[in-house]
Amino acid sequence: MMILEKNQPVISEHDSWVWRHTRSGLYSVKSGYELAFTMKNVELIRDQQALPSLNPLKDRVWNLMAPSKLKVFIWKALSGALSVLDGLRDRGMKCDLECQTCGETGESINHVLFSCTFARQVWAMTRFPSPPAGFDSFSIFVNVNYLISFWETKKHVFEATRNFPWVLWCLWKNRNNLLFEGALFESVQVCAKAEEEASQWYAAQSLERRSTDDNRNRLIQASAAWKRPPENFVKCNIRFKWEDSRGTVLLHSRRSFGNVESKDDAQFLSVAWAIESMRCHRFRMVYFAVEERMLVDAINKPSDWPSFKFKILELRSILRDFLEWKMLAKSYEANRGAHLIATSVVMDLRFQSYVARSQPIWYSEVFHNDNSDRHGVP
Repeated sequence: MMILEKNQPVISEHDSWVWRHTRSGLYSVKSGYELAFTMKNVELIRDQQALPSLNPLKDRVWNLMAPSKLKVFIWKALSGALSVLDGLRDRGMKCDLECQTCGETGESINHVLFSCTFARQVWAMTRFPSPPAGFDSFSIFVNVNYLISFWETKKHVFEATRNFPWVLWCLWKNRNNLLFEGALFESVQVCAKAEEEASQWYAAQSLERRSTDDNRNRLIQASAAWKRPPENFVKCNIRFKWEDSRGTVLLHSRRSFGNVESKDDAQFLSVAWAIESMRCHRFRMVYFAVEERMLVDAINKPSDWPSFKFKILELRSILRDFLEWKMLAKSYEANRGAHLIATSVVMDLRFQSYVARSQPIWYSEVFHNDNSDRHGVP
């Protein structure tokens, strides 16, 4: 019974196919390949999802503040994809069994980056706090997990924690210089090189970010502000708040919904309430402004969203009573008034539903209303 309530049938139209492996309900080649791979590699996926696993740690690598080549390098290190002597020997190649840097037997990725005598010297010279018991001699998972976890939690306290990707990179380059060019730099030089490259990269990022922010601010000022609708139209800004402007406000409303199981349901219920409210107050030419682009696309072109056919047909049946309407996707900046009103339902416990004239008392204080335009804000 609950399944039928969640998937309500559309009795006014013929049955049609819906692809349940995409959100919209339309088939895509990508989703088809993903489904085929999943069905064909059940055991492989189960093994990958088993814990402990390197996969969650590999995902965290991509969040590091470092160049892409360094992220790829660390990902390869965790994946065992760097050409070290142990790996070459396991593949049947004849090679020396001793580390060319320190002379110990065996050369694993973890050895080159952490447990080698030379690597230990470099890490001791960096300002990155070492583990209490030192780096693990056998597990690259333990060592890289320590570096990333410390960076994630202490990056605002210890500035030096951000340089560790460059330390790993310079250790690897130094090892290759010894093997292929016969030149081994001193640990002090490797440490200084890592800090220099990190400082240069962060300086370049700071300049680029400043330029990007300036451009973004100009774009927001030019296009993100609330815009008045054409003559004879009113604009209805819609926003919902789900827990698991400028202008003279004609109406504003709040409504609290209970037993809403998903964010999608909250979106549809909020828009249906707003449309119904505008219809009941006899507005016949309305621009509806919604932040959720997915919902706007589904209402404007239902054929591309068969998964939401029942809900979309309900909304469009209400919209038939309007002489003219338009559903627009708007940014948060252009929809901030409706956002604040929706948030007040949850934050201020305003669970009583109503539609009222004008605006809340605080509205003009937030937006410094100049009474030059007008719009409705359910």
